[in-house]
Amino acid sequence: MQIRIITVTNKINQPHKQLIEDYCKRIGPKWKIQWRLVAGGRGDKQRALAEEAEAISRLLKPGDNIWLLDETGEQLDNVQLAKKFEFAERSGSDLVFIIGGSYGVDEKIKAVCHTKWSLSPLVFPHQIVQILLSEQIYRTQSILAGHPYHHA
Repeated sequence: MQIRIITVTNKINQPHKQLIEDYCKRIGPKWKIQWRLVAGGRGDKQRALAEEAEAISRLLKPGDNIWLLDETGEQLDNVQLAKKFEFAERSGSDLVFIIGGSYGVDEKIKAVCHTKWSLSPLVFPHQIVQILLSEQIYRTQSILAGHPYHHA
């Protein structure tokens, strides 16, 4: 399964990048992960959101299973998340995660997302979300493979 992660940020700092890369190595070749960085928009909120939406839209393909990470989204436990990943894997479509910018994402992007997922009702810095998402993808793969990483 191909997993693309689109994140609105100018860069991923080295310490955070090392953690993300560690989880991506653990995930291995079964699920290929590709990170795409989208520069934050400039100007006022509406203009920034519009610029980011345009850049995000260019990275989406027909048939993608698109998930938006958003604090108002559905909260899932790890087993529920694993079931959703299993369904996505069977469908054969790419799984795409979107981590919005400091203003979130434009309504145009929200409209094309199949799932709104909340890691927590709390708001986290983007780089923490990137690490948490990487770990949750690895944990999910471990659950589906019957690996003891997730001690449920």
